[in-house]
Amino acid sequence: MLREALEKSSDGRRKLMYIVPHGDNPTGITMSENRMRELYSLACEYDFLIMEDDPYYFLQYDPQVSSSFLSLDTEGRVLRVDTFSKTIGAGVRLGYITADQPFVDKLTTMHSFIMSHASPFSQVLGLKDVTEMVNLCCSKGISFVPGCQFMVDTTQPCPYIRMSFSLITPESIDKAFQILADIIREELKRTTSGN
Repeated sequence: MLREALEKSSDGRRKLMYIVPHGDNPTGITMSENRMRELYSLACEYDFLIMEDDPYYFLQYDPQVSSSFLSLDTEGRVLRVDTFSKTIGAGVRLGYITADQPFVDKLTTMHSFIMSHASPFSQVLGLKDVTEMVNLCCSKGISFVPGCQFMVDTTQPCPYIRMSFSLITPESIDKAFQILADIIREELKRTTSGN
């Protein structure tokens, strides 16, 4: 499918593919090494860069750590972005980029642009139902971020949510999801009964 899209866009405007290969938000999906190799091969063939934004790479549970695009890069096509906010603490808004020297030189001159926007936690939520669900969950001691906040078009519906779990026990996670499931069941009953 991607190859066909690249074939159709022969105007030379494609320059970069942005990818979160491990634990992508909001689905949590991790890209296979075969898929990484396939995408890297397409980047070489169609002459575009890959920006590998990989904040969850160092949080892998599997003893055999999966590959990164940077580890496959033989042509200087990958700019890898990492952060300390997931491995050290959420308040540590500090990251770094690993890339070939020409990119590092360009990024160094653009440093003020890169650092000009700290990541704000909250945005105005556009959907009334999502806002109500967030408020209801917060009143029960559960907080999450609607998946639409991680999409390119935040106005489109998204069936995913993001819940952080790094500082709570597995038992607390189970309890939180049980409460969330109960809330969803109650909301579904309420909305389908017309109340």
